[in-house]
Amino acid sequence: MVRTRLAEAELEDLQAQDEYEDLYCCACTGEEDFHITQEDSASTSSSSHPESATSEEPEPATTEEPTNRSKTFLAKPALNRRSRRRLAREIQTSSSLIRSYNATVADTHNQGLIELRKGMERPPGCTFLGSKATKTAATVNGFEDGIPIIVDSGSDITLISEQAWKSLASKPKIRNGQNIRLLQVTGSTQISGYVPLDLYFHCSEGLVKLAVEAYVVKGMSTPFILGNDFQSQYSLSLIRKEGKATLCFGDTGRNLEVTESSFRQLQDQEGNVLRVHLVGAEEQGLPRHSSTRRRKYHRGKSKGDRELV
Repeated sequence: MVRTRLAEAELEDLQAQDEYEDLYCCACTGEEDFHITQEDSASTSSSSHPESATSEEPEPATTEEPTNRSKTFLAKPALNRRSRRRLAREIQTSSSLIRSYNATVADTHNQGLIELRKGMERPPGCTFLGSKATKTAATVNGFEDGIPIIVDSGSDITLISEQAWKSLASKPKIRNGQNIRLLQVTGSTQISGYVPLDLYFHCSEGLVKLAVEAYVVKGMSTPFILGNDFQSQYSLSLIRKEGKATLCFGDTGRNLEVTESSFRQLQDQEGNVLRVHLVGAEEQGLPRHSSTRRRKYHRGKSKGDRELV
């Protein structure tokens, strides 16, 4: 009988707890704290009835009852005013983030796709016909020697033809640099000399000076090619708009209008296409001074052997 009454009391406690939590969440004031109802106290008093003293078996049940009740209370803690406000702020923040994300996605889809149109239609497979390199004019090492410069060849390094270098009034001396191989259709040619040059671009806003190093190429038809090595360092950019091309010199605010060239960049005088290739250390072989030292070493060693004999 005691166990049956205890089970009924526990069910009544749980039902009363659920009803109280529902009423508590719906209330606006929420200033009252959680208290045990009268039914809970009545069930507690009935569980401690003197009938349990006559029998020794119900004692473990009476000791387990507070433990079970405490577990149910810990599973669903009551919310005070501060916790309810914090929960409301978190819900409002998450809902606002979701609304902003949905609005961003909707705006992205509503912007649509823009398809660019070609400036001139050509037959299929013939788009390259009529395309030319962009060139500009500059003076070298002063204001006397003018030279045409290709600015969008795609070359990795800056090149100058031997003929253009010889035609300069203030001709600088060729210095030793890296071994560079120019690959051609008919063969390959190695170059290793470069010259330091100062290029002066005459813009409408004023002069712009660039200090570059150009490798001298023998038999190249293009006078001068400004490579990506110095275009990236000086932040040069080529802007095409409304059929015109403009060369921008970094963030200086100075621009120079450029034109399309009729030169075939990276070609020799015979019309062979040139490709630039930097020769690695494994392809260069031993330096000249090392081979000379080795020959002298073997020559001296053989002479010593002859003297010993």
